[in-house]
Amino acid sequence: MASTIRQVLQHSLEDLTKDELKKFRASLLDREREGEPRVRRRALEIGIADVLVSTFTDAKAGSVVVETLQAIECNHIAVRLEAELEARVIKPFCALESCELA
Repeated sequence: MASTIRQVLQHSLEDLTKDELKKFRASLLDREREGEPRVRRRALEIGIADVLVSTFTDAKAGSVVVETLQAIECNHIAVRLEAELEARVIKPFCALESCELA
């Protein structure tokens, strides 16, 4: 299992076909939310996962990817990514609280 948010995002994005990746990039570039930064076309040349984390922070990047995947109808990847992101949040919290996962 991937250990950083960048690795989790990269793993999910690797499952996209060429056409889906093209749609993802286009949707990400068109994404406008008040109070949030925009991803610049030139920035995507260094790697999508890196750009997402540096633009939106670890805390927000995952939800941006899930939202963008849903917008381009890659729901199967969005659902899997959401589950991976939730597992990343629950496991560290439980480790601190000494709880068990069922």
